[in-house]
Amino acid sequence: MQRANEYEFIRETIRMTIHEERELRNTLSRQTPVIQASFLSRFIRGYVDISHLTDETLQFMDIRFISDRFTVILIDVADFTRFSTDQSERQRALIRFIISNIGNDLLRERGWGYSAELDQNRVALLANVPPEADSEAAAREMDEIAARLKQVIEKRFNTYITIAIEDLHEGMDRVGESYFEALSALDYKMYQGRSAIIRYREIADADRHYYYPIETEIQLINFTKSGDSANVEKLIENLFHAHFSQRRITPELGRSLFHNMVSTLWKIINPLDPVYSEVFGEGFEPLKVLAACPTAEEMQVKVRDWFTILCRYLNESRSRHARQLSERIAQFIEQHYSNDMLSLTMIAEHFQLTPQYLSAFFKKQTGMNLSDYLARVRIDEAKKLMQDKKLTFAQIANKVGYANDIGLIRVFKKYEGMTPGKYRDSLQAE
Repeated sequence: MQRANEYEFIRETIRMTIHEERELRNTLSRQTPVIQASFLSRFIRGYVDISHLTDETLQFMDIRFISDRFTVILIDVADFTRFSTDQSERQRALIRFIISNIGNDLLRERGWGYSAELDQNRVALLANVPPEADSEAAAREMDEIAARLKQVIEKRFNTYITIAIEDLHEGMDRVGESYFEALSALDYKMYQGRSAIIRYREIADADRHYYYPIETEIQLINFTKSGDSANVEKLIENLFHAHFSQRRITPELGRSLFHNMVSTLWKIINPLDPVYSEVFGEGFEPLKVLAACPTAEEMQVKVRDWFTILCRYLNESRSRHARQLSERIAQFIEQHYSNDMLSLTMIAEHFQLTPQYLSAFFKKQTGMNLSDYLARVRIDEAKKLMQDKKLTFAQIANKVGYANDIGLIRVFKKYEGMTPGKYRDSLQAE
C-alpha cells in the first residue's frame, strides 16, 4: 500500500512538472513578440554584444537572419494631426503600430527582415539582405519599400513621415553603425521637409564647414543698428542661399550657423538690457525656438524676423528719441529766448552736440531752421508785449533777447513784412 502511494506521488509530481513546463512554454510563447521587439530595438542601436549571440538565442526569440548583410531604414513620424487631433501617447503608439506592421509586411514579402519601434516618434526596419543579392539591386529594393511605405502611410492614414535609408553593411557588428548613419541622414529633414525620403549615400559628401566671417557679422550688426531692414533681409537671404542652396552643409553645421547669427543678435540686444524685453517679450529664448524648428527654412524665417523686428524697434526708438530731443531743444529755446547770448552754438553746447549736427537735426525733425524757430519765438513774444503801450521798442527788444531796437526792427520786418511800429498801429486800429 505504501509503495502504491509513493508511485502515485511520483506520477503526480511528474504530471505537475510537465504541466508547469507547458504553462511556462505558453507564457514564454506569449512573451516572444515582446522579447523579440526589445532585442531588435537594442540590436539596431548597436547595444547587443554580438559575441554572445547564438543561433539558439535567435531561435528562442523567433528571429532568423539569412545573411550577415544589413541595412537600416528609419521612419520618423513628422505630423499625424490629419490622422487624429488627439496627440496623446495612445495615438502615437497606434501610429507606430501601423507603420511597424506595414513595414514588416513589406519586408516579409521579400523575406528580408523585421521592424521595431524605437521611441515615441520613430520606427526602424532592419533589412537582412540575402547573400546572393546584388548591392545595387538591394538598394533599389530599399527605395521601393520606402516609397510604398510612404505612399500608404501618407495617403491612407493622413500622416506625414520622413524616411532615411542607410547603405548596405556587412556584419552584425556593423548594424549599430548603419543605424547611426541612418540617424544622421534623417537629420537632413531640416532641408528636405517633413515628407521626404533621404538616402545616406546622397548626403555623405556634405560640406563640413560654413562661412560666417567677422566682416559679414559686422555688416549685419551695422545694418541692424541703422534700422536698414531691407539690407538685413538681403544679407540673411544670401547667407542661407550660399549654405543651403548652392551647396549643402551638414545639419549640425546648419544649426551652428543659425546659433552664431543668434549670437550676433544678442550682441546688439545686450546693451539694451533690460529694455530688450520690450522688443521680443518676456522669456525670449531663441535657441529653444530654433531647436523646435523642423526645417532650415523655418530657422531662416525665425532669424530673419528677429533681426527685422529689432530693426523696427531701433528705428522707432531712434525716432522717439529724436522727437523727444527736438522737443527739449524747442523747450530750451522757449525758456531762454530772452537771453541775447542765445545762439546755435550755445544751444549745441548745452545739448553736447556740434552746431552743424544740431542745425541739420532740428531742420529734419521740425522742418524749420533753428535760427528761424528762435526768431519766431522772439517775434511772437514781442507781439504780445506790443499790446502794452507803455513799453518802448527798446524795452521790448531787450525783453525778447535783442540788444537794441534795431535788431528787433530788422528781424521783425524780415519775418512779418512790416516794422514793429506799423504792427502796433494795426493793433490800435483794431
